[in-house]
Amino acid sequence: MVSLNNNFYSILFKKNEDKIKEQNIDEPGFFIDLNLDQVIDTITIGKKEYNLKPFFYIHLNDIDTIIYRQKIFKELENTILFENIKLFARKISTMRDYLAKAEKLYYKFQEERYFLDAVEIYCDAVDSLFNYLSTFELKSDGLIAFQKYLTKYVNSEEFISLKKVTKKLIEDLKTIKYCIQIKGSG
Repeated sequence: MVSLNNNFYSILFKKNEDKIKEQNIDEPGFFIDLNLDQVIDTITIGKKEYNLKPFFYIHLNDIDTIIYRQKIFKELENTILFENIKLFARKISTMRDYLAKAEKLYYKFQEERYFLDAVEIYCDAVDSLFNYLSTFELKSDGLIAFQKYLTKYVNSEEFISLKKVTKKLIEDLKTIKYCIQIKGSG
C-alpha cells in the first residue's frame, strides 16, 4: 500500500503510538465471569481473519481516544453511511476470498485470473467508498482523517496505475478467442 499517511493512523486510534503493540493480548480473567467472552465471540463470529478480539481486551486510559471513537460511532449511526462502510467491507472480504482461492489453484493462468479479479474487486471497493464519502459531509475527526487519506490514496500515481493496468488486462483478455478442433474416432 502507498504510504500517504500524514495524520491518519487508525479508525480506532487517533495517534499511532496508541495502537495495539502486541498481537497476542490475552483475554482478561473477568470476561468469563461476566460472560463477556460469549459476547465478544458473537460479535467477532465470521471475522477471525481480522483478529478483532484484542481490541476488546485492551483498556483505554486516554479520554481523547475514547471521545475519538465515540464520535466515529455516533456518525456511523447514519444508516446510509454505515451501509456503505459495510458494502466496502463485503467487497474486501470477497477480494480476500478470491486471493485465497487463487493460492489453492494449480493451473498458473487460472491462478493469475483469480488474482486479477481480486485486484479489480479491490479497486472497485476503494473507488466506491471514495465516491460515496466524497458526497457525505463527515463530522468526526477519525472519519474526516480517513476521508483525506482515501482521497490522497485514490489520486496517487500508484493507485491510478493499478486501476489502468487492471482494466487494460481485463479488456485484453476479453479479446482472446479459443478454437477447439475435435477429431472423431472414425
